[in-house]
Amino acid sequence: MRALLLLPALCLCLKAAKAPAPGIEIPEKDRAFLHSQAEKLRTEMESVKGPQFRSFLPDVRIFYNAVRYGLDHNMFYKVSDVALAK
Repeated sequence: MRALLLLPALCLCLKAAKAPAPGIEIPEKDRAFLHSQAEKLRTEMESVKGPQFRSFLPDVRIFYNAVRYGLDHNMFYKVSDVALAK
């Protein structure tokens, strides 16, 4: 019962997580290039055969996801980020 009385106080103490600010506008040419290269990488990851190569897929997937999430959620914050993604 006491725990229920403390619940409103706990809710007041917790702060909601904030989403990051929107990123910069990426030129359509760069956006299209990054999207096509990410899709090409995705199909290549799906076609990888053999355990000696599959062990590296998590490392490659990190870079794929970084570009994909950046494009999908407008998370490029500097012009240099676009150049690094290429």
